[in-house]
Parts: sequence; structure tokens; C-alpha cells
Amino acid sequence: MLKAEALRVDGKSFAYLSETGLVLKLPKATVDRLIAEARGTALTVGTRVMKEWVVVPPSESDHWQGLMAEAMGFVGGAG
Repeated sequence: MLKAEALRVDGKSFAYLSETGLVLKLPKATVDRLIAEARGTALTVGTRVMKEWVVVPPSESDHWQGLMAEAMGFVGGAG
């Protein structure tokens, strides 16, 4: 995802805000769990579902900081 306003680590995007929430790049298993728990929705670009990206709504903002740390570690190679 190439968003100008995205947070990056080593030049790779791991988080950005959208109109519907915080968009994060996370391991597919984490994305699947957040979706199954109704704590996030799949990110769709056109007709393509992005398997390692999830949109976490403002109602889950108490968890954003921890999820952003996980996303940064995942993209930066620590996850």
C-alpha cells in the first residue's frame, strides 16, 4: 500500500488512517482473527482482498497502539 501519509519502517508502509479506521499490515493469521472477532474488516482494493491488511474501526481505538506496534514489528522483520 503506497499511501503518502502512511507510517513506515525501512521504507515499507505498516499503518495509515482511512475514513473507516486504522489500516494495518499484519500477519494473515492476525488479520483473520480480528475479522473473526468482528474487531476489524478486510481491506479491499478494487475487487482484490488484501490478505495481510485489516481496517480496525474507531470503536477499537483502545487497541490501536498495540496493533500498530505489532504491525511495525511484522513489517520491520521482528514479527
